[in-house]
Amino acid sequence: MATIEYVETSDWLNLSCTIDEYFTHYNNYIFRGHADADWKLESTLARVVNKTYKKMSDRQQATSDQIKQFKENIRGRTHLDLNKTTDDEIWALGQHFGLYTPLLDWTRSPYVALFFSLFGPSASGKRVLWAILEEDIVRISKKNKKRTAKSMW
Repeated sequence: MATIEYVETSDWLNLSCTIDEYFTHYNNYIFRGHADADWKLESTLARVVNKTYKKMSDRQQATSDQIKQFKENIRGRTHLDLNKTTDDEIWALGQHFGLYTPLLDWTRSPYVALFFSLFGPSASGKRVLWAILEEDIVRISKKNKKRTAKSMW
C-alpha cells in the first residue's frame, strides 16, 4: 500500500526546500497541481458525470456517448485512422480540445505542476502539489484492472 504524506508550507522558500529535499534526487516521481486543496484527484469527466448522474449505468452511458460523439466530430479533421486508434488515444486528443475525459494530466516537473496549482482562484486558499512514484502507478493500475468498471466511478 502506498504511503500518503502531507507537507504544508506557507512560503516559497519552504516550498522550494521541500521540493529539493523530497524530489530533486529522485526522478521517478510525476506531479500534478491543483488550484484548490478541496478538489478531489479526479478527471473532468468523472467530476461532471458523477455530479450529473446518480446511477452507474447512466454514468457509463454518458462516458460512452462522450467518446462516440467526439469520434464522429473529428472524422475528416484528423490524420488518424479512427479504426486503428485506441480509445485512450482518442481521449488524449480530445483532452487537448477541451473534451471532458477520464484522463488526468501529470508532469515530470514539480515546477510545471506548481504553475497549474497557482493558476486561477482557490476557494480554500490552499493549493496542492500531488506527487506519486511511477512504481505506485503501475501497482495501482494492475490492481484497478482487476476491478470492474463499476468500481472506477
